[in-house]
Amino acid sequence: MRDLVALDRLATTGAVPVPERYVVDGRVVTSAGGIGGVDMALHLAALLAGDDVAQAIQLVLEYDPRPPFHAGSPATAPERITEAVRARLLADAAA
Repeated sequence: MRDLVALDRLATTGAVPVPERYVVDGRVVTSAGGIGGVDMALHLAALLAGDDVAQAIQLVLEYDPRPPFHAGSPATAPERITEAVRARLLADAAA
């Protein structure tokens, strides 16, 4: 799960939060969350070995995400869920 507290603090480091699951910035590629890492890995496989290889990897993994909810991002999750998670993370960080 993306750390909502860290997401809120990105701007203080000069980073710009974006809704993409992975970001290519020159020679640096970063991802958000576990599944974002799969997306990033497939992107890198395509860059290194071609689209056919990346698609073959995706097929072997049977990676066909269809989440049951649209709560994987603060932008799409219900506000009450986002606020509850943020409060819990802040409480855990303070403990």
